[in-house]
Amino acid sequence: MKIKRKTPKPKGKRKRAAKKVQPVNRPLSGVEMRELDWVINQALDQCDPDATPRICAALGTPDGRQRMYEMTLVLMGRDGISAGAALAQIDTELLG
Repeated sequence: MKIKRKTPKPKGKRKRAAKKVQPVNRPLSGVEMRELDWVINQALDQCDPDATPRICAALGTPDGRQRMYEMTLVLMGRDGISAGAALAQIDTELLG
């Protein structure tokens, strides 16, 4: 005997939650480091003054881009977050 469901089954594909990037506990290869470098530089190039004004202002200084790059790299490696999330967190920390 089959039991009927009280609620209908949802139709269509379920949206999956975004996967959290897992921190890597080993040295990165040259290819992985170049990819990471590219991802961080893309995020810095796409700086939105409305979303992250302090980051965009820092990118205008001589050492600012290198400093933002290094801070982003540390947060991505330590916390396993994306470059965009790292930049948003850095911007919030620069406020305080």
